[in-house]
Amino acid sequence: MNALLRAELRRALSRRLVRVLIALALVAIAFAGVVVFSHTEKFDARARERARNQLEVDIRSCVTEGASAQCRQDITLAHYDKSVYLTDLWPADDDREPILGIAILFLGFGGLLAAASVVGAEFRSGMLGTLLTWEPRRVRVAVARATSAALAAGTIALVLQVVFVLALLPSMLLHGGTAGADADWLRGLLAAMVRGAAFTGLAAVVGASLALLGRNTAVALGVTFVYLNFVESAVRAWRPGLGRWLIVDNAAVFLMGPRTDVVASPFPAVMLVVYALGLLAVATAVFRRRDIAGPG
Repeated sequence: MNALLRAELRRALSRRLVRVLIALALVAIAFAGVVVFSHTEKFDARARERARNQLEVDIRSCVTEGASAQCRQDITLAHYDKSVYLTDLWPADDDREPILGIAILFLGFGGLLAAASVVGAEFRSGMLGTLLTWEPRRVRVAVARATSAALAAGTIALVLQVVFVLALLPSMLLHGGTAGADADWLRGLLAAMVRGAAFTGLAAVVGASLALLGRNTAVALGVTFVYLNFVESAVRAWRPGLGRWLIVDNAAVFLMGPRTDVVASPFPAVMLVVYALGLLAVATAVFRRRDIAGPG
């Protein structure tokens, strides 16, 4: 099993699409670092003075008869704060969306796409039939394929998260600050990065399983799009109480922690693992009985 797993890891990492996705992620991270740095500035005493002057101008423009108090409530000094702080990566409260959360969502999609591509490409090329002559035990092949996809995707996601944080550090240190970035915050950030890597690994398992079922990458992407955008929305509209058992709600709570606007199951991590492994079990059962005589 170890030899098969190592072979699957090498095969996955040698895929051109996997390397292209990693390269695109690095380019996107570099671009994000430049954009954030160029669109932020330190909210120092001079910036605060400019903001106070602009605040009064905007309030005078806003004020209508009897609306002065409301304008002052809606337009505050924080509205002009263009700085970005280290704690914005993963705020301690749920009033602000974490910057790192956006990166994790893209990493999850990338993990699903890469895993589906690795599995789907071998159906089209006929290489899967060659592999089965070397290792005819299909259950071992399916499990090794999903495991290697999860390990590769999770590890790459963790590394890319570190690179993402490093790319934003100049903006946060020069145009913001480290206020609030204590030991508890750092533990929360590291835990979030680990959860992000685990989420990406589970997404890779789902992508590999769907590709095993549909025999190509397009089926995996199509099923994922339809399920997340239509099936879960329909179920949530039909029976709102079932929302706590759906993937999106459990994924949100798993990644972000308990939230006031999302209700999930008592154990969201367990639910995500059960869904991923359940789909893999179905895909493996179909794969055992499928004819793999040639390409496609």
